[in-house]
Amino acid sequence: GIAPEQIATYLALVGESSQNVPGVKSVGAKTAAKLIHEHHTLDAILSAAGDMPGRLGVALREGADAARLSLQLMTLRLDVQVGVNLKECRIVQLKADKE
Repeated sequence: GIAPEQIATYLALVGESSQNVPGVKSVGAKTAAKLIHEHHTLDAILSAAGDMPGRLGVALREGADAARLSLQLMTLRLDVQVGVNLKECRIVQLKADKE
């Protein structure tokens, strides 16, 4: 129920154990989706956490640093120079293989 561009925010909230991404304790899939629908971005969610009553507000305030770290870990970097030419990655068939 979230847009593809919001997946990193979703994972920043719920975490991803196979990738060692902590997320926010006590925030599950349904709660994360609801928060994203209401606030759209992690920054907006964390800003609104100050006004949220109950356990959810406490969890978001206490887990804000973990959420920011998780978002950073789950965001693909597009500005990295790899330094590899695709031609260098081609598999060369050896002469012995041709025979």
